[in-house]
Amino acid sequence: MATTLNSIGLVCDIIGAVLLLLFWVAAQTAFKGKLAVSEHDYDEEDRTKLKRMRIAAKLGFGLMILGFVLQLVSNYSS
Repeated sequence: MATTLNSIGLVCDIIGAVLLLLFWVAAQTAFKGKLAVSEHDYDEEDRTKLKRMRIAAKLGFGLMILGFVLQLVSNYSS
C-alpha cells in the first residue's frame, strides 16, 4: 500500500510540474508584448486563453500538492 501511494504521488507531482511549466510560464510570457493596463483591456479571445492557462496552472499546482501529500502519507502508512 505504501509503495502504491508513493508511486501515485510521484505521478501526480510529475504531471503537476509539467502543467505548471507549460501553462503558468506560458501565461506569464504570452501577453508580454501586448500593452494593457488590466486584464480587461485584452480582447475576448486573449482573455479566454489567459483564463484557460490560469485554470491549467492551478490544476498543476493542486496535483503537485496532492502528490506531496500522498508521498507523505505513504511514509507513515504500514
